[in-house]
Amino acid sequence: MANLSALLGKLSESTKVETNLEKGQVYAYTQGTMASPFHIGIEFRHFTACGTAEIEVWGASGSGGLMCCCGIGLPGNPGAYSKKTVRVNPSSFLCFMPGHSCGNSSALCQRGCSQASCMTLCTLDTNDNNTCSCICSQGGMGGQSYCTQDVSVMCRYQSCNNCVTQVGDPGCGIICNYGSTYSWIPNAYGGDINCAGGISCLTMLSCNSCCLCYATSHVQTSAGIYSANPQQFQYVMQPDGSRSQWNNGVDNFFRSLGAMSKSPVTGAPMSKCYGGNNYCGCYEWQGCAVMVAPGIPGYGGVPCAGIRDHAMRGGHGGVKIKFIPNI
Repeated sequence: MANLSALLGKLSESTKVETNLEKGQVYAYTQGTMASPFHIGIEFRHFTACGTAEIEVWGASGSGGLMCCCGIGLPGNPGAYSKKTVRVNPSSFLCFMPGHSCGNSSALCQRGCSQASCMTLCTLDTNDNNTCSCICSQGGMGGQSYCTQDVSVMCRYQSCNNCVTQVGDPGCGIICNYGSTYSWIPNAYGGDINCAGGISCLTMLSCNSCCLCYATSHVQTSAGIYSANPQQFQYVMQPDGSRSQWNNGVDNFFRSLGAMSKSPVTGAPMSKCYGGNNYCGCYEWQGCAVMVAPGIPGYGGVPCAGIRDHAMRGGHGGVKIKFIPNI
């Protein structure tokens, strides 16, 4: 009969081999805070040997806009993305500054465009000489938010020069966070791969602006986050839900976002219907806090009569460096 120590020894032995881990040394940088940036930028000098560096740069994503009465806001647009693979040696270095997303949460209707993330790269060229170049990924445009009192949501945005596509009855359709008034599309420069930022949208299948249960937001993400190409996640509104008196779409935002990864995580953080830790867009700090990672735009916000919504801030810009030394 086997003794207890032998049985425990067999159970403790693992033959599983990890096959999905990143190779080399990985470094990631983002601002992360509400207000404090990397004040003088970052100088990266961690190349301890000759090898290869894979560098990825994301511009900051757009933030949602404030509205004080009724309606529904559009999500922000994502920042651009750049990727470059270079040979490096111990003399190679990087200087960079990840951009801030727009934190001006009291800006009515539209916050503007978030900051670019840019870097100077000094490393080996094809002739083994050290040379310097630039990589830059521009920031995404903020989502618009308009009062839709006495008019359908789609017609209101169409009158403000947004691109729309009618679906079904008049006043119903797809609204893009893009048009002749706000037409910024961020670009990336200097990489082997340069991907422009995309456009987020809102589908409204009711001409009654109060029927937000017919609204679906489509949030575009930057390239290089969930795959090599930009991806999109969707969520629906749930007004008058138990998680918030007027704005329950934010929980669905996080649940859908949490399912985007190959290893899905918990969708929304815990909150209590009797506590004070629910989403509450009526406070300015709500639109200043950074709740999402680089490459993810901000939630659009849903005000109601007498209660404003400052919406959600977009993810800050980011830089990722993967260094693989020569063997």
